[in-house]
Amino acid sequence: MTMTELRRPNIFSHAQKELSQDAMISYLLEWAAAKYRALDASLSDTGRRLVQALLAKHGAVLPEEVETVELRRQAYRIDVLARINESHTLLIEDKTGGKQHSNQLQRYYNAVRSEKTQDADLIFPIFLKTWNYSQQDRASVENTELDATSRRYRFFDRRDLLEVLAGYEGPDRVTTDYRDYLQERENRTQSYRTWQRSDRRNWHWLSWEGFYCHLQEHLRGSNWSYVPNQAGGFLGLWWNGFPLPTDDLPPGDGYLQLEVKPDDPRSQHLCFKVAAGWAGRQAQVQLRPAWHQRLMDVGADQIRRPGRFGLGNHMTLAIWNGDWLSFGPDGLLDLDATVRCLRQAESLWEAAAQGTR
Repeated sequence: MTMTELRRPNIFSHAQKELSQDAMISYLLEWAAAKYRALDASLSDTGRRLVQALLAKHGAVLPEEVETVELRRQAYRIDVLARINESHTLLIEDKTGGKQHSNQLQRYYNAVRSEKTQDADLIFPIFLKTWNYSQQDRASVENTELDATSRRYRFFDRRDLLEVLAGYEGPDRVTTDYRDYLQERENRTQSYRTWQRSDRRNWHWLSWEGFYCHLQEHLRGSNWSYVPNQAGGFLGLWWNGFPLPTDDLPPGDGYLQLEVKPDDPRSQHLCFKVAAGWAGRQAQVQLRPAWHQRLMDVGADQIRRPGRFGLGNHMTLAIWNGDWLSFGPDGLLDLDATVRCLRQAESLWEAAAQGTR
């Protein structure tokens, strides 16, 4: 291996916990103060751009000069709390791969709001997340209700942060390492665009997440997440949920789901599912074979019986027979053709449902 091929170790490849990211965001914000320009003008400008970008999520304008930055990490268990020029308060909930929980967004805002020195109109809540996320994850944050006078949380993601860091041209290795780490994560996420049929075993987890993010732009009511189970779990994307006609059967919801184990090309399935967790076991016993047969009646040449025909709250009724991913003559993934194939699966499910009316 030549020196030009040797990649420099990056501390953030090891420091992937949220506390490490808290420290990095605090570090950048601290540099925004004008007094540090003499030490590294580019880094101070980067800190100022970060303040500006965070405020801009709320449609607010940065004061002409950042004179002071008061940082209070973990105050009220808030990841980063920064007061700019003794007036504008940035309340930052910082995540890598985690999600909000336990009403933490409301609790953090209420804690800051309770301080008599805090003007509600000058509190700017931010949910900063640098790993991949679904559209529903983002909506759940931005739809979190606070008090009537407050600003709601705004999402700030990896691309937003990379845009801020792109302008840094100074020698600070911590900042460039962090930027390189985020850029590498972004590149790996977008690498699904160059998937090759012949290299399927090497499609890694982040590229599948990027692919799912792309599909969310095209599939109605879709969501994705890691799904744990006794077989080791999978990365799932589900969509097209609709209530099944009851006729002489118990109620249930039909939907489609991709079930993928990124490191195993044999476990990348398009599944026809029914949700009937509320119906009870006897109802599940009725639903499973009946809807399996109705699907086979309209699509026997396109689907097959699952290897395991189990009972449960969410049951797989059929699996797409063959590859649901489409590739062009050059062997590269054809995104448009793949979406068309998923649309065919939607039509098949709908035809099975309409056949009962």
